[in-house]
Amino acid sequence: MKNRFVLSFDLSSREYRCGIVSDTGEVFGLVSMPYPTNFNRHDSNIISAASELDPDQLIQGLICSVQKSVQLSKINVQYITGISITGQRQATAFLDDKNSTVYLGTNTDLRATLQGFSIDDQYSELVYKETGHLPSFFFTPAKLLWFRENKPELFQKIAKICSLPAWVGFQFTNTLIDEVSALGETGVLNICNKQIAKKTLSVCGIDSGILPEFTTTQDTTQSISKTFANLTGLLPSTQVQIAGPDTQVGLVGMNATLPNDIGIIAGWSMPIQQVTTRPIFHPHQKTWVGYHTTNSSWIAESNTGDAGNAYQWIVRLLSTTINYTELEQEACESEIGSGGVQAFMGPGSITFPNPQLSIGGILLPVPISFREPSRGDVIRSVLENISYSIKQSLSLISGVTKKPPTKLCLGGGLSKSKLFAQILSSVVEIPVMVYTDNISLLGAACLYQTYSFDTADSQYSKQDNCITIVDPINQDASAYKDLYQQWLLTLERLQTDN
Repeated sequence: MKNRFVLSFDLSSREYRCGIVSDTGEVFGLVSMPYPTNFNRHDSNIISAASELDPDQLIQGLICSVQKSVQLSKINVQYITGISITGQRQATAFLDDKNSTVYLGTNTDLRATLQGFSIDDQYSELVYKETGHLPSFFFTPAKLLWFRENKPELFQKIAKICSLPAWVGFQFTNTLIDEVSALGETGVLNICNKQIAKKTLSVCGIDSGILPEFTTTQDTTQSISKTFANLTGLLPSTQVQIAGPDTQVGLVGMNATLPNDIGIIAGWSMPIQQVTTRPIFHPHQKTWVGYHTTNSSWIAESNTGDAGNAYQWIVRLLSTTINYTELEQEACESEIGSGGVQAFMGPGSITFPNPQLSIGGILLPVPISFREPSRGDVIRSVLENISYSIKQSLSLISGVTKKPPTKLCLGGGLSKSKLFAQILSSVVEIPVMVYTDNISLLGAACLYQTYSFDTADSQYSKQDNCITIVDPINQDASAYKDLYQQWLLTLERLQTDN
């Protein structure tokens, strides 16, 4: 059957997107909207103020985005058979016994830093071996402890928790069911057996009954509620699926589903994940372990931190019009090594499991009068910095999996940069398969099509939508070997000084 579409949601770190995806992977009516933060809710301090969402405004925004997407796409709703939802990891919702939202927070809510440190001081080995994740302040148990200690009246109201994609699905269906890999990324599941992390919850004094029902992606599908069908204009027969966490779902969009495939989602943050056939733990807790959303597999992960955010910051700083194209052209004119400019703009992969504020920045050859660095040098140095951090992360992952990558896939916002893809390929000395920036949105649609359409009708779920493959330039790769070692030495000195 042709002319069947999936309305796909990606609630990423900086914004949420909605688009209607065909069975060949073409996106229609793409809409991007900012999150409605609530600075006064629960008297949030400056750390958490911009990280707590207004649930009522977000619901209205979701409805509006569906309406806009349908309008822009000019696709008749009778051909939209389903909704698939993915979203940022670690983002969590707390509900009371009447299913009203007590708290809805993003993955940048760091209010539970002290509670997380307290957990890890006593139980870091237990938590890592059970949940596959550290440091604890990123995750739901520590956030629950923050509410218990700072807002006891609200903590008493909490009856259920869920991931952000599951919360959105609940608004659309009135049925609360979570997806196992999404819930696992909140730090409440046993990463080995996909059951409740009873030991972790127990040492935190949290009742395991607070967890929602959870299952695999294909079994999360529910019918849209009559209310939301009426509000959005979608048909009452529309099905709603929780696709999973945006990073793993992005891997699906890049067809990185087989053992040793590696995917990089180059967005606000930049996780690097390798598909594994079993959970593999780092002896010093420096990598994460998670579930994949497909093929009964797991992932080993390292992360370069907010690399995409750092790149956006430097672009805003150097260009009043935020002209990425212009700055990239200037960066292309800069030579390998950026004229001696070195950037240290992010935490890199080696800060886990104990991330902390540190000193970074951009180092310039002096005196300036000898050679004045250009804007292009600075921009290129940041792209080289990110590429070096990815190489560092790949080394960390291969050190624990003992397996080289079968392929290296790049998606997310920075995948639009041809220069970045070329620098990255030459730095890591591996061909880079480049995909669209909306790869998580496409991955969510692919999962719906895989599980809900007849396989003969689901062309996108069977094809690889790689835009281009960027091969290393041998001469550049040779130069980058020395430059990478120089960067590592300078990074080590900065960290020693800190």
